[in-house]
Amino acid sequence: MVDFSYVVDAFCAKLGLRPQVRDELRIRIAQELFPQEADIWSRFSVVHEPEQVRAPILVVQDDDDDLVLPAQARRITSAYPGQARLISTRRLGHRRILADPAVSPRWSTS
Repeated sequence: MVDFSYVVDAFCAKLGLRPQVRDELRIRIAQELFPQEADIWSRFSVVHEPEQVRAPILVVQDDDDDLVLPAQARRITSAYPGQARLISTRRLGHRRILADPAVSPRWSTS
């Protein structure tokens, strides 16, 4: 996922929470967990200050992921043109993607 706000928004959406509850959760996270940070929602983003990142980036996304939408992967690769590589899979979902030998043969147990 691209940023920390996506985690909060997706969590609240999955539970069917009202926007007011989501907004209050965001405020409490910022105030209680990160009181010294001016803007955690920008700072904890993969696309925050992309010019500072020099390493190549590998983005792995499954089109059937039910937790992180494919648009998140596209936002990352768009922020790092020529630097980020996207591997897209199908029918692996969120939890099985890194166990697939086509995605990560080095980590595969088969």
